Amino acid sequence: MEEKINEILELLPFIDNNSEKMKIISTLLRISHGDQQLLSLGFDTVEAIGDDLTRIQSLLSLATAVKDADVGLYKGLLQMAINETKKLANPKEKAMALSDIAVEVVTFDETLVLKLVEEILTLIFKIELKEDKVAAVMYFLRDLLKSEDIEGAIKVAKKISDPYYRAIAFSEIGKALAEAGIQLYLSVFSQALKSASEIENFVMREMTFGEIISKLAEAGKVDESLNLIEKLRVKEAQIQVLESVILRLISAGNLTKALNLMMLIDDRKKKLKLRALSVSALIKAGHYEEALKIVESLKDQIHKDLALSEMSIALAEKGEFERALQVVGHIRDGYYRGRAFSVIGLELFNRGRDGYQVLFEKAIEEAKTIKNQRLRSQLFVDIALRLATVNLRNQLLDFLNRKIQNAEESAKGGNLERAAREYKEGLELSEIARLKEYSEHFRNRIYEIRRKLVEGIEVS
Repeated sequence: MEEKINEILELLPFIDNNSEKMKIISTLLRISHGDQQLLSLGFDTVEAIGDDLTRIQSLLSLATAVKDADVGLYKGLLQMAINETKKLANPKEKAMALSDIAVEVVTFDETLVLKLVEEILTLIFKIELKEDKVAAVMYFLRDLLKSEDIEGAIKVAKKISDPYYRAIAFSEIGKALAEAGIQLYLSVFSQALKSASEIENFVMREMTFGEIISKLAEAGKVDESLNLIEKLRVKEAQIQVLESVILRLISAGNLTKALNLMMLIDDRKKKLKLRALSVSALIKAGHYEEALKIVESLKDQIHKDLALSEMSIALAEKGEFERALQVVGHIRDGYYRGRAFSVIGLELFNRGRDGYQVLFEKAIEEAKTIKNQRLRSQLFVDIALRLATVNLRNQLLDFLNRKIQNAEESAKGGNLERAAREYKEGLELSEIARLKEYSEHFRNRIYEIRRKLVEGIEVS
């Protein structure tokens, strides 16, 4: 296993940001069940991070990664994070750090969580700059959603004085509810729209309506979103919603409706990107000729490369690897070529086929040629994460099955929040590994828990 881990660690020097390196190290730690070499490297990487808040967040990432292997160390690292947070002078950053810590602690120490929440609210009250206060509140609200505390999130949203941020807060809560098929989403989205209606500036009010309706579309409520578009009086807001609706239709495979709606978008770049993204769904549905027509119609090379990358990955998902690699040969941009090689390599491995090592090597070669520092670093992160799920596949499967077992035991014991957390950890890695059956199982279980947790909650 050490050799396979080292193969991935060799990619770290190509990643500029230490917090991004921690993503790789934490992922490997989770899968390897607390490898000591990785733990030492994790500590060194955390210490190298200059920004105080980012360092604390990376320390929390390290704690989460060792939780299954060593609960004592996990709690010790959480205490270290709490101690580091005490040193923060900026109340906004301190509130954010404590919010992240509370997400971890909520699964095992309710008393400490209540104490942390009280401190977070006190800190938020002390923040003088409005923008910082709002940022801290929204951060806290999103952490509450992560921990499946819908009731707490609703209480926080109600206390937001700024109508724009209150509207966005309610729309994010509504999206989480709608995704899980919880009818309470109707009341929550109603609160979002009501909050937006309080915004005095006409254009900002209409754009906020657009943001809210877009969240509704992202949650799969396409027909409701389309009905509400007609009420928007600013074209940019209408286009914003249309984009979200089209992307959702594409992901659901409803191509005819998606392509028809694209005709309503005047912005050339937006339309080109949407057409490029539709190629994947067309291939999956077996409409090869239509997909090729779209690719050939794209004159802008970046959008063409995006479409070709989507096409090659879709072909690989169907098991048509030879055709997938032929398509990659037409991609000019190194980022999209490297992305395609690594995903196709992963799909090959998932199907028990040979040749995946060569494709990962090609992906790394392509990544090295990218001149844009941010894109190069991002591609190396993605390649390293995918390669981790290949090199440590047996350990990964053990991890995913352990998440299921842990979650089931927590649920039986009545700790639904902990069960949801276990499922979410499994979902994150199963999606990286493109193991769709596991991902679907984890997602369904999370939604089931969410439905149970919101029983009896009302929004007025």
